[in-house]
Amino acid sequence: MVDLPRRKKRPIVVKFDYFQDKVTVKQKAYSVFEKDTPYRVSDQCPKPIQDPRRTLIPAFIILAKQQGKAGYLSYDKLFINGQEFSADNVDKIASI
Repeated sequence: MVDLPRRKKRPIVVKFDYFQDKVTVKQKAYSVFEKDTPYRVSDQCPKPIQDPRRTLIPAFIILAKQQGKAGYLSYDKLFINGQEFSADNVDKIASI
């Protein structure tokens, strides 16, 4: 057998016809793929949305979750206790 060079890991991209199918797959993947596996399931966002999310996610995890505040990400916006934050004003999250 010939040894092939290791290739770059490439994502598997799936497009769902129905939103509920996507939700079901993400819910089942959460329970199947534990944190110690290299696999993950996530939404694919365009670069203009993906970059601000990378700024907002650490702020969300560190500040909101540790302080027990309710929050969620919606595209490139972060909502904590009903207050909207973007990548431009992420420094104001500490003052809530």
